[in-house]
Amino acid sequence: MRFDSPLYLILILLIFLGGKNKKSSSLPVANFSQFSRTRVFSLKVFIYEKINIIKKIVYLFLVIALARPQMDGQMIDSGQMGRDIMMTIDLSKSMDAVDFTKNGFHLTRIEILKGVVKDFVSEREGDRIGMVVFGQQALTLAPLTVDHSAIQSTISSLKTEMVGAATAIGDGIVVALKRFQKIQGKSKVMLLVSDGKDNYSTVKPTKAAEIAKSMGIKIYVIGIGKQGKADVEVDGPYGKILVPMDLEYDEAQLM
Repeated sequence: MRFDSPLYLILILLIFLGGKNKKSSSLPVANFSQFSRTRVFSLKVFIYEKINIIKKIVYLFLVIALARPQMDGQMIDSGQMGRDIMMTIDLSKSMDAVDFTKNGFHLTRIEILKGVVKDFVSEREGDRIGMVVFGQQALTLAPLTVDHSAIQSTISSLKTEMVGAATAIGDGIVVALKRFQKIQGKSKVMLLVSDGKDNYSTVKPTKAAEIAKSMGIKIYVIGIGKQGKADVEVDGPYGKILVPMDLEYDEAQLM
């Protein structure tokens, strides 16, 4: 064991010095009448002494906590080499397109995305997972963590246009790459999920991909959507309505 801030341990001396000073101050006082009242005040003396002991123990633990004790040793491997995975997810307006059908129900791209990503996370035992979302801007929603339940909750809360209606794939990749900086790990991976048409990035996706390659980070792509017309959910006067729109799905840009 070692202490990160060992200087705080000097404060432990106050426990003993304080006790000595108190004891020495009572030596010159001689009061023989106390012998006749020992039984009357014995309970008070006993309680007073115990309280002092408890105070000293509490003080001792507080000082040790301030010194920040740490155990030296190697990390225990659970038997599986974990990866560091940053999920980079498209939340642009085009992800509201309804071009999927499942069990007779029409689903939006974002609904399909959530299911795919949740299944992915549930299978990544031992891996650290983080999340960056992008639309018109890019934002980190979750740093790398082994708390997969928190990641699943974050996925459930995803909504389109959280960070704008446009699509900045390149900026999303760059923000995700920043989360890998100063992270020690042999296997760093990015999972990019998008409908594949960048129209707002300050850093082009191809340039961002080159940066990732130079950092030794692999990017795996999941493309969602289809080429051509698709119904998109928009706000109408009486709630959500579907409006047909021409949507471009640029699979080559993602690859």
